[in-house]
Amino acid sequence: MFLIYLGSFIMLSLQGLGAVDLPKDLQNAKYITVVEKNDGFGSQLKRRMSAIAFAMVHDKVYVHLPFVELQHNYDKNPDFPTIMESFANVGLGFPKKDSLENVSVYEREDYRYYTDKNIDLYYNDKVLSLLRKNYYSTPKTPIPYFNKRFVNVAVHIRRGDVGNTGPIGRWKSDEHYLAIMERIRKTYRNVRFYIYSEGKREQFLKFLREDVELRLNEEIRQTFHAMVTANILVASKSEFSCTAALLSTGVIYYTKCWIPKLSRWIEIQT
Repeated sequence: MFLIYLGSFIMLSLQGLGAVDLPKDLQNAKYITVVEKNDGFGSQLKRRMSAIAFAMVHDKVYVHLPFVELQHNYDKNPDFPTIMESFANVGLGFPKKDSLENVSVYEREDYRYYTDKNIDLYYNDKVLSLLRKNYYSTPKTPIPYFNKRFVNVAVHIRRGDVGNTGPIGRWKSDEHYLAIMERIRKTYRNVRFYIYSEGKREQFLKFLREDVELRLNEEIRQTFHAMVTANILVASKSEFSCTAALLSTGVIYYTKCWIPKLSRWIEIQT
């Protein structure tokens, strides 16, 4: 089935790549994959999406590695990686390593080293179309509280294991998000904000207004899907929401950070 993608999808023009410094063994490889790394769902999904994008642009075959171990498994559910694998379904249509015989597969922890240098070229329309098709290939429950009469805005505020004394690179103040929300209020009518984060209600009192609803500590699949399907997504400095942004067809407000942005995203510098 994976051979379907070797025709119209990966025969893309490499104009705009410039001088891509690829190791000799990667240049010569036909089959590529990622190696296992214990990280959160967003980062793990992004690593596989980047490998797919790299393979499609460079006329290679991505070999899928299913999720084996994921961080933030708060319920300690042994089936958590399998559940999230089925939910994302990013490997649909691609071979798995154990299904290939007498084939050399190039392994690399992360292809973002290359794809992040020209994210618009790698995450082009054909690549994004394939990734979205795979994502929607398994059932997704519509977000019940999204209302078509309003502009539904998902705001991801990274908290939880990232406190104001934690990794400074991932922390943004409440005022940062409040300013973005006010900007959206001035741009759109009939907006409804849904704040996705971890913590206690009293930590988010600054945000409470008639048009704001707190969605704290919710199930990861519903949270991710809300970010993907919201009319507007305010992404944080996090692979979780920035990966959802790649699958989204909505408006993206992006806070400048080490994660690269698509050119259509609206960049916020504070």
